[in-house]
Parts: sequence; structure tokens; C-alpha cells
Amino acid sequence: MQQYSIPVVPKESLRDYHFVNYEVLDSETEIEERKRLLDEAMILGNGEKQKVKMVFETNEGPIMVETTIWDTTDSHIELKHGVDVPICCIREVII
Repeated sequence: MQQYSIPVVPKESLRDYHFVNYEVLDSETEIEERKRLLDEAMILGNGEKQKVKMVFETNEGPIMVETTIWDTTDSHIELKHGVDVPICCIREVII
């Protein structure tokens, strides 16, 4: 796990940020592992209400959020209150 000096923001403020629309990971292996972790986090969030930490890249800089993932698609995750986040901007998922 990488160490970040980034702000932890409340999930309610995610709408205030502009997520980047390009892939932030360097390799297919990292991308596949991120997708696996997101799917696992969704199952844990829906079944056990377990929150995960995620690091996002935004135009304003990197941010960290602790929240539950309600749904995942090939390109986005859905969080509480209908917040959709592009998967390509997620640098790290911490379960």
C-alpha cells in the first residue's frame, strides 16, 4: 500500500470535485486488480455495509474518501446519493 499525503474528504463533498477522465494506473495488472477490489468492495458494502477507502485523481489534486460502493459497471462506480465516479480516476482501493 502506498502512503499518500492527501486530504480525506467527506463523501458528501465528492460532487464538488472534477474527476480526471484518463487512466491513472500504469499497467493492465494494476487495472485488473483495481476492478477485482472494487467488485469485492461492492459485495462487502451491500452485504455487510463495510466501507472502503479510495484514492481518486481529480483536477483539484488527489483526494481520499471512505464510503460504501453500491454498484460497479465496466466504467463507473456508484456511491450513495447517486454519485457516479469513473473507475479510470481511482488510484487505490483499500479494503
